[in-house]
Amino acid sequence: MSWTELLTEPRRVTGVYCGTPSLKDFLIEKVIIETSRVIIHGDFKAPPSPLPKRWAENGYTHASARISASGVVILNMSGGPRTGVDRNNCLVGNSVNLCIEESGDTWSPKEGLVFPYKILSCESSFMTFNFICEHIDVTVEGYGPSAV
Repeated sequence: MSWTELLTEPRRVTGVYCGTPSLKDFLIEKVIIETSRVIIHGDFKAPPSPLPKRWAENGYTHASARISASGVVILNMSGGPRTGVDRNNCLVGNSVNLCIEESGDTWSPKEGLVFPYKILSCESSFMTFNFICEHIDVTVEGYGPSAV
């Protein structure tokens, strides 16, 4: 099963990429922890190919993602992102390999309905995390070099 099939709205990713992008070598800009929700901002290693028409027209060469894990029931994290921006205002630094998969445990919003928990995880030499949650949503936007 593709990781995008586990998302609340898979088309927000597959519609831009015309498929499923890799979660390997993901650049994490920041991790925001809120009450029962975690938001990760960062960049996919490669932009969609071919670029969406609007991206090409605007000179976008990078794919920025916002990954939102909601209904978080377990949160384990150590370390943090090791990224910055270059002179073109594009994200650079040490990347991580992300993983989105189903957990063996389930949750039930009401009688008769049962859904598997999702796991959003990362492991690298400088950062690890494991978030177990009810929902994962990802949005993708293009951006390109800009004068700083």
